[in-house]
Amino acid sequence: MTMLLRSVEATPGASPRRREHQAMALERATLAILSEEPSHGYAILAKLEKRIGGVCGISYGQVYRMLAALERRGLVVGQAVQVARRPTRRVYALSEAGRQDVQRWLTEAPARTLFFGTEFYLRLPFLSALDRETREEVLGEQVRQCREHLALLLRRCQAAHRTDSEGVAQRLVLEAAVLHGKADLEMLERCRAELPLAAKPPSDLATPDE
Repeated sequence: MTMLLRSVEATPGASPRRREHQAMALERATLAILSEEPSHGYAILAKLEKRIGGVCGISYGQVYRMLAALERRGLVVGQAVQVARRPTRRVYALSEAGRQDVQRWLTEAPARTLFFGTEFYLRLPFLSALDRETREEVLGEQVRQCREHLALLLRRCQAAHRTDSEGVAQRLVLEAAVLHGKADLEMLERCRAELPLAAKPPSDLATPDE
């Protein structure tokens, strides 16, 4: 769900699959930033925050770890650079392999994600196994988080007034996240309304009549 598109550090209970998906998405965005020009960690973080920070929280620690991993895999090349009397900074540039990776990411059809990239829809068929009070508590918390995140997205969307190509792209990303958030909220409300009314399925382990 859109409401779960947060930084890995902000979601300590995230599943390994979701953490991997988030990390890969941020890696591709980082490579795309470097395809524009070489940059150091803090500048990359600022650019990521500007482009996608509205829907995905990012920390310098994440960027630092991503750059180290990308360098180990040969997708970026780091070099210590000193400007005037400022402290030495490590500036990263794309390798040829990294440039090819960005080109594939930007031009190929995106891979299908399992259940919209979250485990909620994977758990949905099994929520009926919970007692009503627990199920209502679980879904109620999901609804609360979804509404909070949707409100945040709407505020950021309303504040996006730039009309240059980068500003328009940022606004479109936020609007897409808002649409997903609204769909998620509607689905959660339907779950709260319909699951209590559903008949309990027969047990597969029931002993057949003789």
